[in-house]
This record gives sequence, structure tokens and C-alpha cells, in this order.
Amino acid sequence: MNRPRQSRSSTEHEPSPTFEEDYLDIDHWPLGWGAEARTLPTAERVLNLFKAFLCDLLSKRLARKTLLKHREHLCILGETIVQRINQKPDLRRKNMVPVMMVFIDEDGGPLLYPSQSLAQRSLDATCLKLRGFLLDSKPTSR
Repeated sequence: MNRPRQSRSSTEHEPSPTFEEDYLDIDHWPLGWGAEARTLPTAERVLNLFKAFLCDLLSKRLARKTLLKHREHLCILGETIVQRINQKPDLRRKNMVPVMMVFIDEDGGPLLYPSQSLAQRSLDATCLKLRGFLLDSKPTSR
């Protein structure tokens, strides 16, 4: 007996995520940053600021390699911020924009260990872009 054949085109496939969807898929970062239960809400506020910044970078139509490099640097910065917040609990209750300005100044971001000048310059460039974004757009993250 002949069975009806299913063509390959008729089988349903889940659409693969677009670059933008994959690029913005960072909700798991706070756990990788070592956020403790009591600092998780603060880490999520940092994450929300990072997402707004990543969306801003996407709108500028930068090269994928550049976008991915900025994304990688934000993950490093987020881990540093969360570690410091774990050490200084009073920072958890503050607005995140001023707290982030403690870690990002006019020279760039926090120092990398061990010292790597090329990697440090690259991280600093991302941190300076983030600083400009935070100062210009005044995002709210309580």
C-alpha cells in the first residue's frame, strides 16, 4: 500500500534565531557573574542597562565582529561589577547608573588581570562607549 509522502518542505522547522536575537540573548549572564541570591536583582538591573546599550549598538549597524566584541566586554564588566557589589552590599540599594560610573571613568573600565595592554584598550573602548550612552540617554534602572 502506498503511503502519502511528506515532502521536506512540509515538515515544520523551528526558525533559527537571527543574529539580533542571539546577540541579545544575555539573560543567563548574572548567574555566570557569580550573582548571589541577594545580589541577583541588582545584577539584573545591570543586565537591563547592558541590553539597552546593546540595542543602541545594533541600531548603529556596526559590523558583527565589533558588536560581538562589545558584547564580550560587557560580560567581563558585568562580572567585575557584580563581584564588587557582593563585597559592598550598600551598592545594591543605589541607582545603577552612578554605581557603574564608579567602575567606568574617563579613562575606561576596570583593569584586567593579568595585565594585557591590547585587551585592556579594547575593553576600555567598550566601557567609554557605554559611559557615553549612560550619560547621554539617562536610562533609569533602580
